[in-house]
Amino acid sequence: MIGYGSHEDPAKDLSDAIRKAKELAAKEGRYLSVVATVCGTEGDPQNRTATSLQLAGAGAIVLQAARFVELITKNL
Repeated sequence: MIGYGSHEDPAKDLSDAIRKAKELAAKEGRYLSVVATVCGTEGDPQNRTATSLQLAGAGAIVLQAARFVELITKNL
């Protein structure tokens, strides 16, 4: 969740945690999938695209929540 009143850079902390979790999983011979969605707009101080790119750069699959639900329900 981005926007006024939200963390000034939520993707930084989340990206650090994603990288660490994926590294730990890899060391243990596992693969960790991380799926994220960003609720906000381009006009928010954190910027929706910039936030999404930062999370993707850390290894997350960033999808719009509605699109993700559509993909899941098609595979049921």
